[in-house]
Amino acid sequence: MDNRIHKIYMSMLKRCSGDTLRFKSYSKLGIKVCDEWLNDYQKFEDWSLSHGYADGLCLDRMNTRLGYSPDNCRWTTPKENARNRIDTVFVEYRGNAVKLCELCEMHNVRYGVVYQRLRRGWDIERAISQPIRQRVARLYGLPREYRAPRHPLKIALPYVDAKTYCHST
Repeated sequence: MDNRIHKIYMSMLKRCSGDTLRFKSYSKLGIKVCDEWLNDYQKFEDWSLSHGYADGLCLDRMNTRLGYSPDNCRWTTPKENARNRIDTVFVEYRGNAVKLCELCEMHNVRYGVVYQRLRRGWDIERAISQPIRQRVARLYGLPREYRAPRHPLKIALPYVDAKTYCHST
């Protein structure tokens, strides 16, 4: 028995049980562990070892609105896992649904700047291409690495679900 896999398994069960304050949102959203894994750790471990488990990877639900099951889970890097959240912001860019954080990274612009511009009603092309004004750059001591806010504000961006996103890439 791999001790790390067992810890991940127990953490998954705890998140979905609704017993902790930190993970209450999982149970409220109806996110559950499939019966196959819920009742048999060995099946989870076997699945993990045959589906790319390695030290340093995280268990990730491909569709964040569905539960833990062999069809909906994968092993990913922490960076990829952090970008696959229920509150990940998607935008329409050149006919495709893309994650805003990835678009910012591709264009080497700070996420927070683009995010605020979109909140103010800018179109996506202008938001990622417009240089930052010098006054703003001095105010924030730029250049600084772009980074996503820890608790993004709720804004009215066009919602794109994970299913649409997966088919557009």
